[in-house]
Amino acid sequence: MTIEEALHSPDLLQGLMAAPPSVKRLVFWAIWEIDKQRAAKRNPTLAAMREAVPDSLMRDIVADQHRGVSAPLSMTATPGAPPPPEPQRGTGWVEPYIPDRTNDFELMDRLVEGMVGGPNDTSRLK
Repeated sequence: MTIEEALHSPDLLQGLMAAPPSVKRLVFWAIWEIDKQRAAKRNPTLAAMREAVPDSLMRDIVADQHRGVSAPLSMTATPGAPPPPEPQRGTGWVEPYIPDRTNDFELMDRLVEGMVGGPNDTSRLK
């Protein structure tokens, strides 16, 4: 007799319903394990993912999501401290910053002079 035949047998089901609760729990646990093993054979990747993350963790994550978005917290914030002041609002305009590049060009000229004798020295190019 296979497991499917046993589970569909009226005699076995009547005997199971008359059994003590501990036996019922054991039988239902065995059926659950058999179903898990069959599912693992059909889709081993899904079975590995289910094994890696327990159902209780997923249940807790879903429960957290149902509670809504929590207030942002910081590890550096002290309890009871006043919140930081609001930033001052303005137009958003910032004066453009154009750095003075003369020192950069002088530095580049010195580098070239050290390597090839100067920017206009053509004696090494011959």
